[in-house]
Amino acid sequence: MNNDISNNDQENKPPVFKSWKGWYALLIIVLAVLVFLFYLLTNTYS
Repeated sequence: MNNDISNNDQENKPPVFKSWKGWYALLIIVLAVLVFLFYLLTNTYS
């Protein structure tokens, strides 16, 4: 039974980062960069 619990914990761990908070932070940063790039693009060609 303990083996099932530890396997489940390993399956729920995100790849690359140690926790899901890292993925959320990366997502927010990427979205902020995209917003900034679209802002620059809009001001350049308006």
